[in-house]
Amino acid sequence: MNRIDEQAIRDRLERAVAPLDPAAPPLEMLRARAVRRRRFRLAIGAGVTAAAAAIVAVVLVVVPGDGSKQQVTVDRAPSADSLAAFAAAHHGKHVAGPIESGTGYYGAFAVKKGIRVVHYVDGAWQADGAVITDYGPGRWVVSLSGAGSVVPGVPSFVMRYRGGDVSYFGGVVARADGVWRAAEFATCSNRELSCWNPGTEQPYGHVVNGRFVSIHNDCTPYCAAGTDYRVTWKWYRAAGRFTVFSEHAIRE
Repeated sequence: MNRIDEQAIRDRLERAVAPLDPAAPPLEMLRARAVRRRRFRLAIGAGVTAAAAAIVAVVLVVVPGDGSKQQVTVDRAPSADSLAAFAAAHHGKHVAGPIESGTGYYGAFAVKKGIRVVHYVDGAWQADGAVITDYGPGRWVVSLSGAGSVVPGVPSFVMRYRGGDVSYFGGVVARADGVWRAAEFATCSNRELSCWNPGTEQPYGHVVNGRFVSIHNDCTPYCAAGTDYRVTWKWYRAAGRFTVFSEHAIRE
């Protein structure tokens, strides 16, 4: 049996490997470097992920003027369902809106004592002023409809309710000088028409082509045999009320 010289074999292996990397570090050092590099890559990846999340989470809106930056919340358009839910929670019905104005979004609904107007602020509906009772308490409102163009530049709502003689009466709720109130109507030129007496309501009031229109009877010789007139109203800003734009008899 041949005798194996272990020391000679080791010397030969070292001479064969040494020219490949004469400055190669020990195996333990190579292992330590690999571990440190792996940890560094993991730390860099976590940092990039956190930075991306921060960019998504924070939206900075630059407000022109003084050059400063402010973080602000911009409300999206509210849904009709959210307004209906708010009205139901406050014992309201016959909901109108939302309508958009220069000062935000508004809605309206009928409550037991009158008309409640609400404003959408910071992602939620809230009451905007006192309940409007100009039409009298206990009115049963037939319908409310958004009518932002009836009073130009001013948020407004048109309402209709059933009168004592089963006639329908209508009015306009508008925001003037920061206060919601029932809009006033001037007189008609025809003294036989019910709109001769100014007030806050008109019979069969409704909206046609962006204008408020009402229907009146001259009751001549008596109401059942009288002539109906269509009166179209126009908002007169200087007077802060509706004035007559036209009066036309309705011919069958």
